[in-house]
Amino acid sequence: ALFCLVYGLEVQPALMLAPLFLIPVLLLGYGLALILSPLNVALRDVGRSIPILLGFAIYAAPVLYPLEKVPAAWRTLYLLNPMAAVIEGFRQLTLMGQLPDGMTFLAATAGSFLVFLLGHWVFRQVEALLADIA
Repeated sequence: ALFCLVYGLEVQPALMLAPLFLIPVLLLGYGLALILSPLNVALRDVGRSIPILLGFAIYAAPVLYPLEKVPAAWRTLYLLNPMAAVIEGFRQLTLMGQLPDGMTFLAATAGSFLVFLLGHWVFRQVEALLADIA
């Protein structure tokens, strides 16, 4: 919204929903951190491999290209990646001023929440061992 005001563009009402897209991003990031942090304590190379994995993740989500470039037969499988739905929804909000598909957003949020729950469970299982390893 600030960008639109600075450059004299019309602020779309749909843009006010953009902060909602932080919910699945935060849940997914926190869940992955809860999974990868104990691994990093036990296996020091995990920390060095994360930038490489993030490079692959950019291609696994529609950051560099729109979702329409993905063949229709693969889109459902492609949208299992929670970040794909979040990025595409955010693109629709900001660039097109349209409301994204609600079911896709809910699926991304549910997938991110499952990763968060898995990360929480994994971290609780190995929490007591971390002090002994470090």
